[in-house]
Amino acid sequence: MLYIAHDIVTITGPIFSPGFIEIEKERIVNLGSLNDLSAEKKRKAIDVSHLSIFPGFINAHSHLELTALGPVIPQCETNHPSFFTDWIRKLLLKKNSLSLEKIHQGIKKGIENLKKQVDGVYEMAGEARAKGFDPADEVEIPLAMSMAEKVVGLIYTIYPQMKNSEIAKRILELEGEY
Repeated sequence: MLYIAHDIVTITGPIFSPGFIEIEKERIVNLGSLNDLSAEKKRKAIDVSHLSIFPGFINAHSHLELTALGPVIPQCETNHPSFFTDWIRKLLLKKNSLSLEKIHQGIKKGIENLKKQVDGVYEMAGEARAKGFDPADEVEIPLAMSMAEKVVGLIYTIYPQMKNSEIAKRILELEGEY
């Protein structure tokens, strides 16, 4: 599959704007500036030039504790910069007024909401696979609920024989022991 995008933003390399990314057998095989792509390949590409692609980027930054604020988060009424800083101040005042118990409840609810959203994405990916839009039969990196599961899941992508092993369970046992 070949995609043309507004930007291809790599983690360690340059930004290609506009750029292309080529994927074969679930691996990135080529990426670069759109100028380096032949006219024939451009015609065969999937045009997502209204989007930016960040291959390999995972945004794990979150503020789950703010979930406890729910819909009471004050809204910023305008795009003027001073209003944004005022909004942040109000938000922090609200957050600082929460009890530790409320913050913990907010984090738990935030994790539950995040899990629901991730499950929805996995479900959508399954539907796409069922329609033949993905050559893989299953998600290559399974959902992990602990660091042990994450490590085993990542290693599994290279050593598939680790699937359904008890290694993650054993790591958690050792973690509890030590």
